[in-house]
Amino acid sequence: SLMGSLFPMPRIIYAMALDCLIFNVFAKIYKRTQMPVLATMSAGVLTGVLACIFTEEDLIQMMSIGTLLAYTLVSTSVLILRYQPQTEYELQYADEYRSAHTEEVAQSKEEAKTLSGKAKVGHYAGRLKSTVKNDTPNWTSSLVVNWSIAGCTIFMLSFNALLIYGGWALVAGDAWAIILIIVFGLITVGFIVIICIQPQSQKELLFKAPCVPGLPMLAIYCNTFLILKLTVFTWIRFGIWMVIGGSIYLTYGVSNSIQRDLSEDGTDEERIKLTQYNDDKEKEAPTEGSDEDVKK
Repeated sequence: SLMGSLFPMPRIIYAMALDCLIFNVFAKIYKRTQMPVLATMSAGVLTGVLACIFTEEDLIQMMSIGTLLAYTLVSTSVLILRYQPQTEYELQYADEYRSAHTEEVAQSKEEAKTLSGKAKVGHYAGRLKSTVKNDTPNWTSSLVVNWSIAGCTIFMLSFNALLIYGGWALVAGDAWAIILIIVFGLITVGFIVIICIQPQSQKELLFKAPCVPGLPMLAIYCNTFLILKLTVFTWIRFGIWMVIGGSIYLTYGVSNSIQRDLSEDGTDEERIKLTQYNDDKEKEAPTEGSDEDVKK
């Protein structure tokens, strides 16, 4: 798996550097080979260091947690995108949406201040019911789905954690364990039902994942179950790795990301600058290692 990662990893590093999520020096192209040499070398060195430091079992555990979390994020993304409004609509009516959304948020805050706890429940239940009547997704139904996915994932984790670490109590027939497993299961099913009754995007695509939301939800459940079966040391190593990556993103990626510099017409100024930089370097510097340069 580590050797296999040598092939896609340089391209991933190059793409992230091109978007300025990590240091853009990794996006520099070597003139002679037209490849991101620094990105390729860093991926190879990192792979070699990991292979030398960790045992085979540790590497298997690390690869497992990374793969399972990646597939969990993919399944979650499928759910979120399937219940999002049409992209064309967002682009065409961006200004109208911003003003309408601002008014809706202000109105909701004002209503929340005046309504009692019981009235609040009825208010949000009415909004949930109104989203079901629509044939196409809107921002309200999308928000309902997003929160439902988050809640469903949390209670899936709780359900699986109780099965794995509290299985002895379930086998012994302890009342608290049985009650908790039923509550977690019912709440999870409730969130899934809420997601199912929301309108899905009708946009025509070359391929659409089948059995949504059933199949992504099943994938999330299986992945979270397997993730919780991994050792504590694997979680510690993964946590350290995430802290390192998160620190780079928060200290460098957030402030330098090209998404912060998108112009009104959608022109990606930072990407253009980096592309022009590479082009200028190619024009200025002679081709390294070429026969003509050697003769000169």
